Amino acid sequence: MGWTELARQKPDGYYLGGINLPHLLTTVLDPERKATFKAEDIVPIISQALDPTTISIRPDSPWKTLKDLMEDAKKRPGQIPAGIVGYLQDDEIGYLQFAEAAGVKLRLVYFDGAAPAITALLGKHVDVLFCTVADNYSQWKSGRIRMLTIMDKERTKFYPDLPTTAELGFPTVLSASTRGIAGPKGIPEPIQKKIQEAFKKAMMTKEHMDKLESAGMPVKIMVGEEFVKYYWESFKVAKKWVEYVRGK
Repeated sequence: MGWTELARQKPDGYYLGGINLPHLLTTVLDPERKATFKAEDIVPIISQALDPTTISIRPDSPWKTLKDLMEDAKKRPGQIPAGIVGYLQDDEIGYLQFAEAAGVKLRLVYFDGAAPAITALLGKHVDVLFCTVADNYSQWKSGRIRMLTIMDKERTKFYPDLPTTAELGFPTVLSASTRGIAGPKGIPEPIQKKIQEAFKKAMMTKEHMDKLESAGMPVKIMVGEEFVKYYWESFKVAKKWVEYVRGK
């Protein structure tokens, strides 16, 4: 509803909205969502966070590494229950990328949010969980969950000892929830520049950075063309997996 309202506004720079990717894009691409706007009706202005997907298990799990999980999953295809936060969002796309690259199939269980998904993992209703760094952060700090990998090219400072999918031999398994600010298409370039400068200044304040840090939120500021490029690269990835899931 918010993105529909954003897309139909006058492009004068006075009406902006928060977006997260790939959620916005899968909403557009999935015909069952019946979106009344297109991807090009939204103009990315600036991002503030890129929150990668992780693969998590309980501390008492018999799997010690991602390889252990993969080997077991190949022996028992479709039997290991794995929690997914949301339908056709970053975590499911992360799972689909991983399943394709690793040649495995898990039994997916969908949840409306991270809290019930984490509860299900801790309660032994699922044995694996796909969710983001920020979703997992407090549970990891308390020692209640253990992570096997992060779906990124570089390690995060929040989990410096956690290997990336790229390190483990899966360089194309990259998934994240990316959050930022956008507007309706047609905002004049000088106005966009002014908005970008204002938001970047606000995002760079110590108070704001401290809040992101305490939430375990990886900062990733992309401004203007950099964010637009990322937006359309994300669109291609989302399109592939939306078509794959609908084909099933």
